[in-house]
Amino acid sequence: MAVDPEGNVTLRGSSNVRILIDGKPSGLVSFKGSSGLRQLQANLVERVEVITNPSARYEAEGMAGVINIILKKDSKQGFNGSFEVIAGTPLNLGFSANLNYRKKRINWFINYGFARRYQPYVSEQYQEVYEEGNTLILNQANSGELRGWNNNIRGGLDYFFSEQSILTASYLWRRTDGRRITDIRYEDYLNSLDNFLGYSLRRQDEKEKEPNSEIALNYKRTFAEKGHELTGTFTYLSYWENSDQLFTEFRFDPSGNEVLGEDLLQTSINDEFENQYLLQLDYVKPLGSEGKFETGFRTSFREMENDFIVSEENETGELLPIRAWIIFFFTMKISWQHTGFWEIKPVTGPIKLV
Repeated sequence: MAVDPEGNVTLRGSSNVRILIDGKPSGLVSFKGSSGLRQLQANLVERVEVITNPSARYEAEGMAGVINIILKKDSKQGFNGSFEVIAGTPLNLGFSANLNYRKKRINWFINYGFARRYQPYVSEQYQEVYEEGNTLILNQANSGELRGWNNNIRGGLDYFFSEQSILTASYLWRRTDGRRITDIRYEDYLNSLDNFLGYSLRRQDEKEKEPNSEIALNYKRTFAEKGHELTGTFTYLSYWENSDQLFTEFRFDPSGNEVLGEDLLQTSINDEFENQYLLQLDYVKPLGSEGKFETGFRTSFREMENDFIVSEENETGELLPIRAWIIFFFTMKISWQHTGFWEIKPVTGPIKLV
């Protein structure tokens, strides 16, 4: 498993990885994939399991594998907790806290994480297009910055019918706010870099808000044999994202004079809504020294809506819509899985985060 500086995860060279929190989809990462990991402070994580040969219950067909992140939660009697502060450059500030209080059969827990980041970036692109005996050349230079912050808080309780039979109820709330500014310079040439046709300057200014929440109810029954367990889960995820973008563009001739009448101003507003419901029951029993038997039931319901509109300024300064969509659809899936494995070791962890 590899993680780049931007938090993108690859497993065995592939970025097609399914990420779970405590063995199930979570609002912390489900909607943004591996980029959601940037919002999860390391101090909130107990361990990471890498599953390179996932069974049917993970719904990871066609993927490189599954990464299962186990969050911290202490079940010792009394009060306990941990705190962490992070600082880095470019601006990377973070704070996280884990608190637990257990008295007899009830264990209360709360996790909180805050992060603020500044990410500058630059890139270049060279492109040639061959058309009717001519070579159209584009030299493109990008520079920009992303500033943002996020908060996530998760709280709940465990009820111990016994040390082997535990019911957990939890609630998660997360919000991310960011602003991305990208400046792009397009230089146009014909046939060679000696024949300069002019250039364009384009700026993209985007403001983004992403609040989401999660309600989860989980029951786990473990047996005397290690790995022998029964689990049941109900999860509700609610997600909303708003993206408000402003595009400005100006055209210049080879001498650097602005070409009048070719400037451009556009706005783009995108609202995404998503609700997910998941009900899952799993039973696992080890077979021999390295095998296991698994069976279970899973049903899910997904509802999504995407509102999108692009407007452009006309000669009188009025913004008129040029493109708009409202997309609404839902999916429902019911599945039963029954798998038996022999001589298989699917979990190759835990891996410590540093």
